[in-house]
Amino acid sequence: MGAAFVLEGISFLQARREVRRGALSAEVSRARFLDQTSDPTLRAVFFEDTAALIGIVIAVTGLALHQATGDPVWDAIGSILVG
Repeated sequence: MGAAFVLEGISFLQARREVRRGALSAEVSRARFLDQTSDPTLRAVFFEDTAALIGIVIAVTGLALHQATGDPVWDAIGSILVG
């Protein structure tokens, strides 16, 4: 999970940097730039990486709560939320 988080994080930071650069260049907000950009790859990578990072955090939280409490329901809840 740690390796996945690091790799997705690196990709996310690169996409975020490109969004920031494009927004500054177009003199619009980052949200508007993402909405109006003609580069579907940038948009897809940015949102996919965001979703992946959120999913990893949810999964790790579910696993950690399972380990801390001994109750497997936390792992199940984490799996459901990621799905």
